Amino acid sequence: GDGTLGGPWHPLYRSGTDGRSFLTLAHGIRHYDGPTVLLVECAPPGAAAGGTSVVGFYTQSPWEEGGGGGGRCFLFRLDGTRGDGDVKIYRPTEAAAAPAAGTPGP
Repeated sequence: GDGTLGGPWHPLYRSGTDGRSFLTLAHGIRHYDGPTVLLVECAPPGAAAGGTSVVGFYTQSPWEEGGGGGGRCFLFRLDGTRGDGDVKIYRPTEAAAAPAAGTPGP
């Protein structure tokens, strides 16, 4: 396991206080060297309380301009809309995990 995940967590960006700008999000996480978790709550129009999904990702790679995230990153979805607490994890394929030549990730 990664011992750093057991330490204190510090928000790099919060839409409630930092606004809903992708540029502000990018500025908050760029060049951050620690592991990162991003959570986005998604609610369909007219959804009742608890009828939302959360999508997100986890990466251990430092944030830099470019693409790629290495093999130790993944996307996930926590679906509360069906009431069964469905969890889906999407891991990178071997080709997707390898950054393009000269391209830093994620």
